[in-house]
Amino acid sequence: MKQLTLLVVLLLCNVSLYGQGVPVDKVAHAATCYVISTATYSLTYKLTQDRRKATIYGFTVAVAVGIAKELYDIHHGAPEWGDLAADVVGGAAGVTVLRITF
Repeated sequence: MKQLTLLVVLLLCNVSLYGQGVPVDKVAHAATCYVISTATYSLTYKLTQDRRKATIYGFTVAVAVGIAKELYDIHHGAPEWGDLAADVVGGAAGVTVLRITF
């Protein structure tokens, strides 16, 4: 499972998407939230042995970090709804990959 997660993260970080219509910024948001959600899921599951709780916490923490980043960007950058959408996609992908049972 750890190898699969690492492979997905490396693919998200290393795939060249120039000319594909997906800005690198959105890939960075998705990859970051993917890592946050998988780390939170893993920690929560290790502590509670509850997959449902781990899924909720993993997704919620990843999206909360994304929202916090966009709130920061209101005064220090350029907030975008697309960034928040990428955060949601990354967070959902992270918890989904870890919920897959082999």
